[in-house]
Amino acid sequence: MYNLLPEEKKKGVKKEYRFRLYSIILLAFSAAFFSGTVFLFPSYLFSTIELRNLTEQKDAETEKTEKGTVGAELQRLRGKLQGMELLEKRDRFSILLDTLGTLRGEGVKIKTIGFHPDREGTNATLSLSGNASTRDSLQVFADRLRKSEALASTTIDLPVGVFAKKENIQFNMTITGSL
Repeated sequence: MYNLLPEEKKKGVKKEYRFRLYSIILLAFSAAFFSGTVFLFPSYLFSTIELRNLTEQKDAETEKTEKGTVGAELQRLRGKLQGMELLEKRDRFSILLDTLGTLRGEGVKIKTIGFHPDREGTNATLSLSGNASTRDSLQVFADRLRKSEALASTTIDLPVGVFAKKENIQFNMTITGSL
């Protein structure tokens, strides 16, 4: 039926068809935009209010931080200093363990070691317990400890009672001082 129309009418029908098609497309986009705006507007308002609240909180925290910056920096530096002191103590303890290992001798077996620094960190107590195969090997070990330069400023306490047995001696030794 379209083919029976004259050329002018065909152009008019095409023009009217395009106009209706573009109108429907424009109407659909307008409806989508309008409904999106209507449905998203409450979310936008909520987000704006939330942003304002968070900005106020950030500003309040910034004020608190600026007031406490010096104190916080001091705390951070104290923490680093304490960490360095612990590293220094750990290095001293490692050196002390190496010294005990070299001075131990063949007949002495150390089972437990306890290291207890005092609050100031200048002095400490080292507790050793173990077995000695003979009285002489224990005596040689104690003498080596007393003569050691690493333990020069310490007191070595080895009870006399451990020397009562001749062989297979269990001992407890306490070393106190500047370790």
